[in-house]
Amino acid sequence: MAKVPIEKVRFAGLKKHEDVLLKELQKKSFVHFVRVKKEEVSAEDEHTRSRLGFFVDYMTKNAEKGVVEGGMLTGGKIVLSEAEAQERAARFAKSGESFISQAELAEETLVRSANEVSQLKELRAKIAPFVGIGMGEVPKSISQWVGVVPVDAVESVSLVLAEETHLAELFVVNRGDLGAVVRIVSHIDQQKGVQELLDTVTFQQLELSSFGAYSGQAPADAVRSIDEKIAIEEGKLVAAEQAVKDLTRHVNDARVAADIGDWDESQRSVASSFYKSKSLFSFEAWIPKREKGALEKWLSSSFVGEVAIEEVSLADDETPPAFLENNIAVRPFEALTNMYGAPLKKDLDPTPFLSWWFVLFFGICLSDVGYGALLVIAGAIFLGFGTFAESEKDTYRLMLYCGVSAVIGGVLLGGWFGMTPDQAPEFLTTVKDGAEVFRGQILNPTEGTGPLSFLIFSIYVGIAQLLFGVLVEAWKYVKQRNYGAAVMDSLVWFVFLVSLIGFAMASMGVLPLPVDPLKWATIATAGILVLTQGRHQKNWIMKPISGVLGLYGVMNYLSDVLSYSRLMALGLATGVIGSAMNTTAGVLYEMIGIPGVSHIVAIVVLIFGHGLNFALSLLGASIHSMRLQFIEFFGRFYTGGAEVFTPFVRKTKHIFIRS
Repeated sequence: MAKVPIEKVRFAGLKKHEDVLLKELQKKSFVHFVRVKKEEVSAEDEHTRSRLGFFVDYMTKNAEKGVVEGGMLTGGKIVLSEAEAQERAARFAKSGESFISQAELAEETLVRSANEVSQLKELRAKIAPFVGIGMGEVPKSISQWVGVVPVDAVESVSLVLAEETHLAELFVVNRGDLGAVVRIVSHIDQQKGVQELLDTVTFQQLELSSFGAYSGQAPADAVRSIDEKIAIEEGKLVAAEQAVKDLTRHVNDARVAADIGDWDESQRSVASSFYKSKSLFSFEAWIPKREKGALEKWLSSSFVGEVAIEEVSLADDETPPAFLENNIAVRPFEALTNMYGAPLKKDLDPTPFLSWWFVLFFGICLSDVGYGALLVIAGAIFLGFGTFAESEKDTYRLMLYCGVSAVIGGVLLGGWFGMTPDQAPEFLTTVKDGAEVFRGQILNPTEGTGPLSFLIFSIYVGIAQLLFGVLVEAWKYVKQRNYGAAVMDSLVWFVFLVSLIGFAMASMGVLPLPVDPLKWATIATAGILVLTQGRHQKNWIMKPISGVLGLYGVMNYLSDVLSYSRLMALGLATGVIGSAMNTTAGVLYEMIGIPGVSHIVAIVVLIFGHGLNFALSLLGASIHSMRLQFIEFFGRFYTGGAEVFTPFVRKTKHIFIRS
């Protein structure tokens, strides 16, 4: 429940031990390097890694179901031991270059042959309608036209030709989607007249040059040649597809090799930042203080004094990275803290404080038993049956916590997939004060005074968190041994705010509290604030003025309190949208009125509608719960912005190393 003390150290040793040291530090995962620059990777190495990445992605995409190892409960990763990983990577390395080359050739063939087949089929479709027309040499005394006319215009074109000259004739080759393919012949003397006539009728002349390489051939011969080429290219496609299928059996070994290759690359990248001579190396790093003793013993026993470690003094402006460590219940929320900014040296770790507030707000915003149960079930399945790294498990623990909170919120506010009590099964409802309500429901936020009561509750929750934030600020000052600030800047403000709120509520008759004592407590603490808030001013005239102006901070608290109304808004939205989806499904069911069809339509609408509502409500509950922590709550006591302790680890995309 705190920040782990961090120490800066310097490693130094013989260069021959550098690789072994880096591999072991990467396994131990508690070293944060001070200075790391990205290594300039050679073009050859980059090309090799790129080709391996291509092989993994291409084989994964084309593998049949069940070939690629790993599933949902492992995050798609292969679970294996260290020895198994090294063995499989070495096995792939023996023939990996050949496999990758074969995959590249197969992929190139598939693309090229597929394009070739597509182009050939397109050309064949153009030529096929003209099969039967001789494209051989035409006598010099004959003129010939080949083209297309609409099927219903064939007779009219033929009659027009007959009226023009008896030395021209039209032959219909075939009829198809293009229209009627015709061949017109005439005596050479009639060429001009026939051409002028064809220009006046619906006739689309075939340009023999559009047949490309087959221009001048008889259409039947051209089609035959094209079919032969299509068969050849399709044969290449079949062979390439089979080659890819055969190669997919190596995809899992390639995935292992890719991850281990990434480990090696990260080691080279880190090593490129070391201070080096011909025989020595040295580098600086941050480590948890608690690890130093064990690390020194390990270095001494492993390298026989040829690698040493020593503490390094910090510069005046140097700040260690923040390393948070909390118990298993709080740890999932560290990601939220780091998202805002890790704690600075004088900051408390806010994770334990924000954790239960975040869960509470999430439950109020989502407030649906059904939606919460989905999160609980998903989180429980992944945690109970999955194989994941601790960081991934923390994500599912957070999902589980939020799901439980949403279930509780749904019970108290009557949120059950947007149903009303009359729509719900009888075992979920009861009668209270003559009205049917859900069991356990204490507030109906959509009827009568429910919305106002929900809003007031949200405001009360906001006041509670803001006052709690003031107490956390006081505790922060106590930890810093700044007792004056703890009293004058935090505790006095706390008493003033509590007195002011109590006085206001007592005056309005909301709470049965004594008015006069609260009034005088408010006046007294306000006076103390006026006297103390300007104490840092050097000018004696400005001290009381600053004190009076300091009381304006009450307005900041007021504006922050109003921000908590978003809890009510999001809580209402979840139920209202869910209810609207139920109503829409019911209306469509009644409108269609066809047995079977009505049920299917209603089910589809319910699944789509509630799926969309669940996604949007989940997003809204997460974002706005975080916003209330980051803006309103953290604004009371937390600065943040430190560098996050990022240990040198073996990052994995495809494998999970079991211990």
